[in-house]
Amino acid sequence: MGHEYYAPKTTAINYHGNEGSLWETTFDQLFLDNFLELRPVKQQLYSYINDAEHSNQDAVYLLEKTTA
Repeated sequence: MGHEYYAPKTTAINYHGNEGSLWETTFDQLFLDNFLELRPVKQQLYSYINDAEHSNQDAVYLLEKTTA
């Protein structure tokens, strides 16, 4: 299970004035691409509700291991 910043394309985020320390992307797909024994079970996107960040989303996902 993961809960990550989501964006369809990898994007750097300025975090408290620090560049290159935080990204948003499709983290579940990174796991699936690098660990072939995983399969997706479920993913849900949640939009931020405050006005300043209403276009941002988080992804909550569940992956399952299919082989030993």
